[in-house]
Amino acid sequence: MDSNTKDKKRKAVVLGAGATGLAAAWRLAQNDFNVKVFEKEDHIGGQAWTFRHNGFLTDLGPHKIFSNLDYVMNVIKDLLKDDLIKRKKRSRILVNGKYINFPVKPKEMVTVLKPWQGVRVISNFLFTIMSPDSKKAEVNNYEDWIIKHFGRVMYEMFVRPTTEKIWGESHSLGVELAETRIRVPNIKEMFKEVVLKKKPGRVVNAETFFYPRYGIGMIPDRMCAKLKELGGTVKCGIYPVEIKTAEGRVNRIKWSDGTYEDIGKDDVLISTIPKKDFIDIMDSSPDEDTGIALSSLKERSIILVYIVVNRPFVTSDNWIFFPEKEIAFNRLFEQKNCSPFMCPEDRTIICLEVTCHLDDPVWRTSVNDLYNRVVENLKTVGLVRPEDIVDHFQVKLPHAYPILDIYHKGNLETVMEYFDRYENLYSIGRQGGSIYGGVPDCMDMGFITADFIISERPHNQWKAERERFNGYIVID
Repeated sequence: MDSNTKDKKRKAVVLGAGATGLAAAWRLAQNDFNVKVFEKEDHIGGQAWTFRHNGFLTDLGPHKIFSNLDYVMNVIKDLLKDDLIKRKKRSRILVNGKYINFPVKPKEMVTVLKPWQGVRVISNFLFTIMSPDSKKAEVNNYEDWIIKHFGRVMYEMFVRPTTEKIWGESHSLGVELAETRIRVPNIKEMFKEVVLKKKPGRVVNAETFFYPRYGIGMIPDRMCAKLKELGGTVKCGIYPVEIKTAEGRVNRIKWSDGTYEDIGKDDVLISTIPKKDFIDIMDSSPDEDTGIALSSLKERSIILVYIVVNRPFVTSDNWIFFPEKEIAFNRLFEQKNCSPFMCPEDRTIICLEVTCHLDDPVWRTSVNDLYNRVVENLKTVGLVRPEDIVDHFQVKLPHAYPILDIYHKGNLETVMEYFDRYENLYSIGRQGGSIYGGVPDCMDMGFITADFIISERPHNQWKAERERFNGYIVID
């Protein structure tokens, strides 16, 4: 690097102003990079977005701030200070027409089982613990893992309906999903926790959590403000329409407003946008293997149905889960129970998550038809009377989260290795990296990426570095 180059700031262009992109941008700006962030939407935050609706502040679906990443938690606490409030977590699940605490404790589960269900579950538990064949059983997918560790009856009766409603067919899901989401790893550990009162070896359940006083969007807003204080820029309503490459580097971007951005020899491009969207605008098509792997990476979509109720509260829960197929939504989220500062005292707003694929009929269901079905379900489960509803609206998220199927890891690696061919390109985040994580995890991805760039380590070491993104544990 010659002396003229040393005197010139390195430029970082970031696609997407969500938690991942802003965290990376902020960290790079702190280290004297000339940072430019471009966001397709007219607002920042990505899925960590808070918006106003008729006197309410509400988030784009449910969030919570809790993580084993202590340094990220400290960053968030420092960003929000007194505006980060601590909340006691309460969530339930509807089983056999009764609400019980979630995550489910074995003793409580037994109380809602019908006698014949209880006999089946307990006898199968004992068989699973004692059977040598169970210990030797081969595990190839999520379904195998659950059956081996908890028994087939528990799987068929409770796990399968919930899993398939949220994720799809459980026999097609990868083992990684179970390893990052199941509260205790097997029946023996469950016995130790319940009977012997022994704490589990890892934290995957938060008794309390943190929440921004005025919504999850406060976190990206504060990062954006810090970025701008350091001279960084954020432009909304602009997106790339063409990516030019040469000699293994991205060297030019054409924007939707007709302008261009040159990417110099020492500059970098960080993308958090959906991988297919990025590859579709590159000046060369991917090879056949990459194309097949890219099309095989599946995502789950969500329709968020918001309902304003003319009551101070509907529940005392943060979330309630609904595993039955007859109910359109799989989770209810009441905004006021995460932060009371976001809603009027005399009314409340609930958000119902309806999960589906983009090619499912439900995705194309009219607003009124889906609303009517949801309202009927709310009446059935005893939560809301139709006459108490004063307003409703819907938001659709086509790229809500990646589906970790049995082929996901291999397909993702093929696609990421294609991005790795360009030594100044980093594709990261929920959409850019197909990583399923919360806001702290997304911030961690941004910080790790920025730190790697700052270190000036050889780009061929990036593959090993981004492996760190695969270890996030979902905290219920």
